[in-house]
Amino acid sequence: MPDQWEIHNGLNPLLKDHNGKQLSVKYTGTAGYDNLECYLNSLSDNLVDKTPLYKGAPFTYPVTISSATVSPVSITAGDTPPVKFKVSVPATQTVTRVLLSLTMLSDPFAFPSAEAIDITFSATGNNAFEYNYQVQSAMRLGIYQILAAVTNDSGESGYALILFEVKSSTGSDTLAPAAPGGLIQKQ
Repeated sequence: MPDQWEIHNGLNPLLKDHNGKQLSVKYTGTAGYDNLECYLNSLSDNLVDKTPLYKGAPFTYPVTISSATVSPVSITAGDTPPVKFKVSVPATQTVTRVLLSLTMLSDPFAFPSAEAIDITFSATGNNAFEYNYQVQSAMRLGIYQILAAVTNDSGESGYALILFEVKSSTGSDTLAPAAPGGLIQKQ
């Protein structure tokens, strides 16, 4: 299940909760279906009937991420510049941990795992957190989706997705995300 779909529905994208049943009634009207079955059903309905992939309003997590950015937002394949990720939360929130999923930066077709995302940011003041990443020269062309996870002192969380693109030096192989749903298509 894509992180974006899980976040919209209030799931924890760091957990393997595909067998959970919390979304069954919301998506099928019947109790007992797995979250993965709900996602696959909504995906097939979207592809066949053009029904919305998402149902209802996006879930509001206890911890709010006011911004999650990367600079630069894209690089040319073969370049190895430092990339800065920045996550900000409202000043009213006490944050104890900020994690960043870099799994996708090493392989755009990998799935983030809870073991691989425990990279703590450094605080820069004003509830802003930064992490500098050194790009590897062998990164494949594509759009990379990076998950930012923030936890407060009560153990509650919030999530955001950051997109980062590696482009062809000729510009002939650019990729762009489709509408919400996380599907990526060639242009």
